Amino acid sequence: MKTKNAFEDLSKQASDERWCWKLGCTTCGHMNFLYAFSELALGNSLTDSEWLIKSRNVRRNKKLG
Repeated sequence: MKTKNAFEDLSKQASDERWCWKLGCTTCGHMNFLYAFSELALGNSLTDSEWLIKSRNVRRNKKLG
């Protein structure tokens, strides 16, 4: 369900996809959140078809580096 708050939508996606929530994680570097926040700052939305930050998006790793 889409809310009016992009952060809430992002938090729901993170929970659904079981992202790492540790801000200082030395294993994953908290990368999903960093990329997602960067995308939000650029004005992109979780509902956009080009939103890469999804675990089921196989293009993600190649595109994000």
